[in-house]
Amino acid sequence: MGANMLLGDTGTRRRFLETQLYAVKHYHRNYDPDNGVDRTLNDEEIWKQYNYTGAGLQADFQHELGKWQWGFNTLLEHRAYDAVPVIASYDQDLYLFKLRAGYAFTERTSVRVALHSYRREAVERQSRDLDGSLLSTYPPLDYSYQGVELGVTQRVLRWMSLDVSYMRLDRTDGFQGYMDYTQDILGARVVMRPGKRWTISAGVTQRSYDYANAFAFNDPNSGPKTLDDTIADFGVNFDVMKSLSISVDLASTDVTSSDPRAAYTRQRSLIGAVWRF
Repeated sequence: MGANMLLGDTGTRRRFLETQLYAVKHYHRNYDPDNGVDRTLNDEEIWKQYNYTGAGLQADFQHELGKWQWGFNTLLEHRAYDAVPVIASYDQDLYLFKLRAGYAFTERTSVRVALHSYRREAVERQSRDLDGSLLSTYPPLDYSYQGVELGVTQRVLRWMSLDVSYMRLDRTDGFQGYMDYTQDILGARVVMRPGKRWTISAGVTQRSYDYANAFAFNDPNSGPKTLDDTIADFGVNFDVMKSLSISVDLASTDVTSSDPRAAYTRQRSLIGAVWRF
């Protein structure tokens, strides 16, 4: 439930605010990768550990002034996870703030910059020390994230545009720094409109995590923890008529890590239709 408000529009200056209050019920099945059945621990069923009910507030402000535009996004959310035996509560609070600005040099070229700051605080789930050990006397997880993002959009042809972006994100573990990491994110996307009815897009995102202190399996004898992932997607949208359009989206994710529990490959296929009344 929310409100979209046009705060002012003089032709060269436009201000817009979108707000919403929301509630969500998240259902997440957790399978044991060794046998493919619902995960258990000491004969206790823990496969529901990622189910949660959440509620929050979200706001998005946009100010356009000639060739310039700036704005911010903010989010506050609390997640209450289902109680699961022998597992500490996953309840947590999320805080997010993003400040962004952009400038259009020409009708074909624009640049943007964004500053990211967010925080994740757990209610009970404990932090790990620099040996990777997890003790009940340690404080709950407290992660802070700070990042900067740069991007360029270039219209290569009348019907094709290219977007390239880079983001650097640092996470700080509020206890002893065991889960500190630096994340580098590279992204590229091309959008093509070869005809009035066709929209084709393709993109790839590469993320690399550099853990300063963490170990694979949280065991010093297993060596440093590493994690890299690549996400590629391809989509086609076709307007059959003014009121009907169909779309096909394909995506592939590949995650590699020195900790095999975090590594996986996933493919997704989606076919959809939109009918406009």
